[in-house]
Amino acid sequence: MGTLRLSPADGTRVWALGEGAVAWLALAMSRLAAAFAAHAEVLGEAAIDMTVTSPGHAVQAAPIEVWNHADRTYGPAGGRRLADIAPSRCAVDLTTCLSADLARTARPLVMGLLRQFDLSESRHIDPAGIIQRRHFTGHDESILAWTQAIGVPSAA
Repeated sequence: MGTLRLSPADGTRVWALGEGAVAWLALAMSRLAAAFAAHAEVLGEAAIDMTVTSPGHAVQAAPIEVWNHADRTYGPAGGRRLADIAPSRCAVDLTTCLSADLARTARPLVMGLLRQFDLSESRHIDPAGIIQRRHFTGHDESILAWTQAIGVPSAA
């Protein structure tokens, strides 16, 4: 989900965490939790936690930055570099994660993580819960196929 990079701001080694990866993982995790709950016949209210960590061993210890392609070049977004990230936790009705409301339901998880890096918006899931395919750089067609297959709204 991240890769070690040198931050262009000051050359510090950081874990570059893709903004799109955060959105994609929140969507996939929410959908998977709901599918498991449906299989276990326990759909309903639940809490979903999303946690991001860097590897614990000293050789690869580095702070985390959120990166994106906003300026056509992959680089840091937001204004913070963090050694520790608080989990993002949301109470949800898992039934919505199996419906067209998946992105709207998963968005608070994404925002809970992005706000810690001083990002006030998600470029990948808008406030109405529409997945913005163009921001999943290089994956537009795959995202379109996936959203159409499960009935989740998306825009080019």
